[in-house]
Amino acid sequence: MVQGCVVLVEVDKLPRQTRKPRKLWLWWNGEGEVDLDLLWRAYCRRFDLENTPYAS
Repeated sequence: MVQGCVVLVEVDKLPRQTRKPRKLWLWWNGEGEVDLDLLWRAYCRRFDLENTPYAS
């Protein structure tokens, strides 16, 4: 069994209303309570790594 927590992130308003805000589901698997600040920073870091072209 895998224990964890699913966190729903919803945005009320985007800086530029070019599209309707989407829901973002994040997964937390750690000791103790969910650290929302750490969870958000980890997501941003992972997004940067996955969506930045590698230097050749």
